[in-house]
Amino acid sequence: MENRIEKLMAIIEGEGADAVVLTKPEHLYYFTGFVGTLGYFLASRGGARVLLVDSRYTTQAREQVPPGIDVVEFRLPGITDALTRQIQRINIRRVGFEGNHLVYSEWNRFSACLAQAVDGLEVISIDVSSARMIKEEEEISKIKTAVQIACEALRRTLPAVRPGGREMDVAA
Repeated sequence: MENRIEKLMAIIEGEGADAVVLTKPEHLYYFTGFVGTLGYFLASRGGARVLLVDSRYTTQAREQVPPGIDVVEFRLPGITDALTRQIQRINIRRVGFEGNHLVYSEWNRFSACLAQAVDGLEVISIDVSSARMIKEEEEISKIKTAVQIACEALRRTLPAVRPGGREMDVAA
């Protein structure tokens, strides 16, 4: 996991940001191990690692994330306030968000609220998906296993496929 965080830090440093807030579930899983569908991961070049989740996910997050990542619970719809407190606590001036993942209204809300609450804060768009492109050995191993399972499933399923047959029959 630490290697992944290092990749993330290199990306935000290249963008000239002090920190990044990730919201895309695939990125939350990749960088924290959290598999919930709603979370906000704040990671700063200064070493802060905070996963903000609402009360539905607090226990799950604490079980899934590795040591070194703090889990902070917020109450919906108070994510902006919770995120503002964390940004103020770690004293950052330029924060990146996944601009290609957030919907426009959420982007505007974060930009306006955070910039107003934290004097001099600049909110920018960052794309961190490149960190996931080069696969680690463990990922390659899991992909190979998935391919083997899929091939075996197809081998077992093919005898049930006949002209005029129904898809529901094959699925059964």
